[in-house]
Amino acid sequence: MLLNNYKVYGLNIKSEIKIDEFENLNAIPEDEIVTISYSVMDDEIKKSVSEGKKIQLQKEKIWFHIDNIATYCITNGNKVEVEVFENANMQLMKIYIMCSCLGFIMLQRDMVAIHGGVIEMDNNAVIFTGDRGAGKSTLTTALREKGYKFISDDVAGIMFDKVPYVMPGFPYQKLCESAMDKFGYDKEKNTSFMSDKEVKYIVPAKEEFIYEPRKLTTIIKITVGDVEEVTIEELKGSEKINNIINNIYRGEYIKHLGGVNPEYFKKCLNIAKNINFYVVTRPKDQFTVDKQIALIEEKILTIAREIYGAKDVRYTPAANKQIAELEKFELDKLPICMAKTQYSLSDNPALLGRPEGFDITVKEVRVSNGAGFIVALTGDIMTMPGLPKVPAANRMDILENGEIVGLF
Repeated sequence: MLLNNYKVYGLNIKSEIKIDEFENLNAIPEDEIVTISYSVMDDEIKKSVSEGKKIQLQKEKIWFHIDNIATYCITNGNKVEVEVFENANMQLMKIYIMCSCLGFIMLQRDMVAIHGGVIEMDNNAVIFTGDRGAGKSTLTTALREKGYKFISDDVAGIMFDKVPYVMPGFPYQKLCESAMDKFGYDKEKNTSFMSDKEVKYIVPAKEEFIYEPRKLTTIIKITVGDVEEVTIEELKGSEKINNIINNIYRGEYIKHLGGVNPEYFKKCLNIAKNINFYVVTRPKDQFTVDKQIALIEEKILTIAREIYGAKDVRYTPAANKQIAELEKFELDKLPICMAKTQYSLSDNPALLGRPEGFDITVKEVRVSNGAGFIVALTGDIMTMPGLPKVPAANRMDILENGEIVGLF
């Protein structure tokens, strides 16, 4: 049997079923493999389907049935079996594998996945979540069209290396008909399928896609409200963690799988501690994508872009390690002091004044805990201790009896 090798959402997949939207790899790591194969359902599942049952949920075994398409069985977080109907729409059959089946695999593995599209901003991952029809796909498409890189569509699989990282999905987006029209995409040239309520199109985004994990720094929930202008609000504390849990991919089924266990909650809490969470509310019946993007960029883009005029920020391995340590001790929310050359707003002494479009490299990150800020050292910068207006030596003395005073 010829197996196709895929890596999607951080999952290593060997599949008998060829999925064109997934990138076929020569080899993948052999640990924790997910297998996908054609199969025949057991008699118990067939009997339940004949009686009109559509889904059964147990932690280690989940099956669901889609009329005239297929029956799917997902077991132990490592196996997807598919029994396909005769004359089924094969594209739609694969859509359920790409989305729901892998979503259930991640739930069985206690792997956190947020329901939303993911865009790279400032070399970090930003998840755009929200209810159906809120405009997630339209916003992520607009950001991609603006030049931002694309990490995943609809599902944000998250893994941890001290801090949360979003794992790449696959280089396609699923767009509704109205979004296709707004962005001028040719519907005849893109594969379409009928989702639960509307026709959707599968649009390739290979040139803008990122195949490497990105650190998760922000989640933005898109909502529609009774407002005249687009608004943005930051959530903190319990509101933040509750919104993370409420936007888990296929999270509506968690209560049927034993609920949120302590280990899963700990992962959600880890995400909450390491990100900013914003709610963007847009007016009803208005196309406000440009205003949404402007507000989001204002919140997310860093000092380097907004004040210094940099094109991109790069971090050395040492700096990334130091940032992870700051996050570990919850010091990453302190104000930032940029240590740079005195000749310009860059890290390059040869660039004078206020240049634009340059890359800035952060080589080291230190905490000035007494002063209450973080120092980001850029380029070849040398620091010296800060001195008070009156040197401490002026207060030191030796009394006649030999006692030293003024040391403390």
